[in-house]
Amino acid sequence: MVDSTPHTEFDEITGIRGPSYKFMHGNTKEILTMTKEARSKPMELSHDTLPRLLPHVHSWTKLYGMITLFWIGPGAVLITMESEIVPDVLNHKDGAYQRQKIEGLPKKLFGEGIVGSEGEKWAKLRKIANHTFHADSLKDMIPAMISSAEAMLLRRRDYEGQEIEVYEEFRVLASEETTATLLAWTVLLLAIHDDWQEKARKEVFELFGQDKPGLDGIARLKTMNMIINESLRLYPPITSLSRIARRETRVGKLTFPANIFNFLSQF
Repeated sequence: MVDSTPHTEFDEITGIRGPSYKFMHGNTKEILTMTKEARSKPMELSHDTLPRLLPHVHSWTKLYGMITLFWIGPGAVLITMESEIVPDVLNHKDGAYQRQKIEGLPKKLFGEGIVGSEGEKWAKLRKIANHTFHADSLKDMIPAMISSAEAMLLRRRDYEGQEIEVYEEFRVLASEETTATLLAWTVLLLAIHDDWQEKARKEVFELFGQDKPGLDGIARLKTMNMIINESLRLYPPITSLSRIARRETRVGKLTFPANIFNFLSQF
């Protein structure tokens, strides 16, 4: 849900353009129409995924600029695609920008975890999460990971020279979101760029030889780290972040009233 701010409050904001406000629904109908049209036909293999995933963001930022204003009902939404401004919003020290509150059914399903928390509660949950995913905690999981990988490789010996569907191996990882999406795109990029696939394989053999991989060695896989980061840059599992200004704030040369919803694109 987008916080409601009467559109007349933005008459004094200069330098920001966007699609005109429509009574009651804002620009919601336009967004639905553009999204339906963008996803109605197959897409060729391309790194330019924004026109398909967020066609309204792609269209309006091209038309009105990298900072664009549109409307979800009576609520104002600010699209921010300028790399200089995004850190200012995410790292605002006095708490002016906060995460969108989780309400309704999502709150009942997921509760009030680290994603929807703020302030002291967020700091406490983050500390717990850091301990859970600390290197010492993850180290105990390495043998199970190696055992699983070895079992998979053993099954593959009967399929030498054949085409197999590898997506089935990780499609349900992390509930088919984020991590699974990252792995899917990384595998695709490696299949397309087999020269980088060979570089990654060579690095693994140079570091481990015939030994089983260890946590310390995995941390030194520079080529694989580059490949994963490039995959994240081209195909981010999370396409956007959002923050709500809880009071009047200044971003660059512009001043915005309270309750404006900031849509921060990952592209």
